[in-house]
This record gives sequence, C-alpha cells and structure tokens, in this order.
Amino acid sequence: MYVLFLVISLFISKPEVVVLEPFGFSERMQQSENYLLIDTRRVEKYCNSRLYGAEWCGSKKMLRDIVKHIDKHTDIFVYCSIGKSSKKATRQLIRMGFINVYELKGGFPLWSELGFPVNNIPLSDDEICNDVINVNE
Repeated sequence: MYVLFLVISLFISKPEVVVLEPFGFSERMQQSENYLLIDTRRVEKYCNSRLYGAEWCGSKKMLRDIVKHIDKHTDIFVYCSIGKSSKKATRQLIRMGFINVYELKGGFPLWSELGFPVNNIPLSDDEICNDVINVNE
C-alpha cells in the first residue's frame, strides 16, 4: 500500500513558485495576457517607486483580499526588496491554489539597477500612501 502511495505521489505534481531573474520576469509578464503584479515591500518604498501596474500588499489578509476574485490560473508576479516578504506571499498563493506564481529574484533593487522600467512618481493621492506621507511629515 505504501509503495502504491509513493508511486502515485510521484505523478501528482503540485504547483511551485517559479523564481525568475529580472529578464525572465519581464519577458514572462510581457507574454502574459492576464496577470497581477504585487509589491510586498514596506509601504513607504512602494509609495516612492514601484514597478508599473503593481499593487501594494502588506499582509496576509490584504493578499487574500487582493486575490479573492482572481482565477486560480492567472499569472501572479510578486516582488519585494530582498526576497523575504515576496517568498512568504508566493508560498501563501500556492497554498491558496494558484498555479502560475512567479517571484522576482534580486527584487526591486536588481530590477531597477538593470534599467528595467520603474514608476518613480510618488503616490501622494493614493489612500495608503497619503496616510504614510501624513505620518512622516
């Protein structure tokens, strides 16, 4: 019985996070017809600069809210500064049943260092960022 379980488990593959260098990350996003891009850095960093089209996510609850109506086959791209928070988020997405989850290796610093497009326009009228700016002033 145990041997049968082992054989069956070899053929049942569960989704895994795909970690991509910036070039692969960018290429995969361009190839995707429908995707979600999530920034898991500290909110202050997100408010100052971010990848174009990124949504900020600062907690597990926020992540659940962001993806609650998203199809499980949607490509989801996640990045942070050093890989810690994006790794947590991508693991949670896999546990939630998402199949196409991508993490940016090297995070935002490497992305911008290599010259990929970055939105450097500060968000001051955004509800989340407005609260941060008011607190920091």
